[in-house]
Amino acid sequence: MIRETHQWKDRRKVVDVPVFPGYVFVHMTDREQDRSHVLRSNGAVRILGSRAAIEPIPEMEIESIRLLLRSGVPFVAHPFLREGAQVRVKKGALTDLEGVLVRFKNDSRLVVSVKLLARSIALEIDVDDVEAL
Repeated sequence: MIRETHQWKDRRKVVDVPVFPGYVFVHMTDREQDRSHVLRSNGAVRILGSRAAIEPIPEMEIESIRLLLRSGVPFVAHPFLREGAQVRVKKGALTDLEGVLVRFKNDSRLVVSVKLLARSIALEIDVDDVEAL
């Protein structure tokens, strides 16, 4: 879980939210019996991977997340955006503006390219104000 400040019209409140909403991590084998047991769990939809094989998350990535969570070092959830990703502005004066992520400028800003009349325009925008399409 991670603590985030949520803003409503009349108040702000710090709430605990999952680091990766919608995902549950399990340690299991690739046996059909284990798959069936997990998929029968309340709320489970699917297991990452293909029908032929489960796609495991590398142990190093899991351990890195565990280390960060145990450390107490403040962090924020961040959208997984890559250069070239299609994005949409989700709040503010530019709501619903769509474009292409061009490059990261620093830790909290990015530049978005928008196609207009077969040309592009670029603007700086706060990373919290965009979502991947």
